[in-house]
Amino acid sequence: MDKIRPPHSPPETNNKDPRDLFGPGENTHRRRFLNFCLIFEILTLIPMLGPCFGILYSPPLLDMDASSTMTAAIFNVFAFLWNLQGLFGGALAQEFGWRKVSLLGVFLVSSGVTLSAFATSPTFLLLSFSIVAGIGGGLCSSVCFLIIPYYFDRRRGFANSFMMGGVCLGQIITPLFVQYLQDNYGFKGATMIVGAVLLNGLVGASLYQPVKWHLKPLKKKPTEESQNLLVQQSNTNLDTQELTNNVLVKRLRRNTECSYTSIGSLKNVPSKQELGASCMNLASTLPLDRSAQNLGSMISIKSPEPEKIKEDNLVLRILKQVVKNLLILRSPAALIMILGNTVTINGYLNFSMMVPFAMYKSGYNSHDAAFCLSIAATCNLFARMTVGCLSDRAWFNMKFCYMGGNFLVAFSMFAFTFLQSFESHVVILALFGCGVGSYMGLYNIIMVKYMGLEDLPKIFGAACLFVALGFLVTGPITGVIRDASGSYAVSIWFLSGMTISCFLLWLAMPWALKYQQNKQEMQQPNDHSLKA
Repeated sequence: MDKIRPPHSPPETNNKDPRDLFGPGENTHRRRFLNFCLIFEILTLIPMLGPCFGILYSPPLLDMDASSTMTAAIFNVFAFLWNLQGLFGGALAQEFGWRKVSLLGVFLVSSGVTLSAFATSPTFLLLSFSIVAGIGGGLCSSVCFLIIPYYFDRRRGFANSFMMGGVCLGQIITPLFVQYLQDNYGFKGATMIVGAVLLNGLVGASLYQPVKWHLKPLKKKPTEESQNLLVQQSNTNLDTQELTNNVLVKRLRRNTECSYTSIGSLKNVPSKQELGASCMNLASTLPLDRSAQNLGSMISIKSPEPEKIKEDNLVLRILKQVVKNLLILRSPAALIMILGNTVTINGYLNFSMMVPFAMYKSGYNSHDAAFCLSIAATCNLFARMTVGCLSDRAWFNMKFCYMGGNFLVAFSMFAFTFLQSFESHVVILALFGCGVGSYMGLYNIIMVKYMGLEDLPKIFGAACLFVALGFLVTGPITGVIRDASGSYAVSIWFLSGMTISCFLLWLAMPWALKYQQNKQEMQQPNDHSLKA
């Protein structure tokens, strides 16, 4: 059977899952594995820029005497634009497809990092790294998070854990790799090499294919009810055609009557050939009476032509999709998840950015900071893989693990400020990595659990918008606190307190779910009354 080749676009969120109408094709499993490998490659390369910002750009920023406020602004504008693309990434993918959006994103992020190698001021880094690389990285990474749930339904948690493993693998390798490049080639050479490495993501993005390409229609036997309906429809059409022909034939006979008083009048009598030709196309050669026309309209002799719908332009369609996604904020459960993600992601990413600077001030060098961040990324990888695999088990409590990971992140950030020895920093950052992995390993899986697969693009886009806006607020506040207090500890305490607020929000989740259920039950009787 030939494969169905729809346009290069992911399944629409307002339609049913295509797997309900189509079954797996001949090479569906191979395409799943290939798409998984491509996503793993891109997530290994692209998302490492955020956690490795301090290792990559701390030398030039310190040489430029950039203030903590300016450094925080560069990182947080980058994170803002990165997460903002999650709101537009799904809408753009529906218009242009996964492949084109990812190709554009990889090209932009590679170009932005390469241009930052020639930075002579913090403002230059703000333009090249924060804006260009931030937009590109957000586009390609948001598409990766949306693809996996469509390709995996039974082992979605297992696939998601390995996808997250790509993010952690990049964070493990990159700090040591960047430090090695800076020791041998300097800042400019190391940054240009990193930009060239990121360009390899074009290979993975160019091979994306929608899931519908590898599904084949399911053959369903017609039910007895559908067969009876077809028989009744065919009988109705035959009766309609016979009745219409009788009316037309009677009209033909009236029009062809003539008097035989003169030989000349016989010329008006149609011949047998002419009469036969007229009867073959009665509807086109003879006008109908008013009654016959009304009869034809009542029995739908001719199906009406479909109305021409004026399509909106591209920008308007994308904006409508974005506004439609934001309507998910009316759900209390979705609002708790979105606000919790905002404070947690803003907190732990700003902490990761500040770790190298805080360790430099404590007397450690860049190699020590890179080693600590690699240990944190290793534990992050282990936790994500473990949590993702366990999430498919019926006995596993996602909510407990999610909240526990958030608490561990906040605790390790707070304890980091009271430690002095190098070994203690390694241990506490290992706990920090385990907490981040336990939380982020369930990031999109818990969205599907509480909101469903159809609402995943909506809540994912809304969460990215709030996370992005959070960076615009968190970054400047953190920088101002650091400049005013002269201590990184106070800024880290602020980030820790902000992160633990997610734990408090999730304590209200049972109430939110009960409220949402009661609201749906109240709407159902109203719907039944309207139908009646």
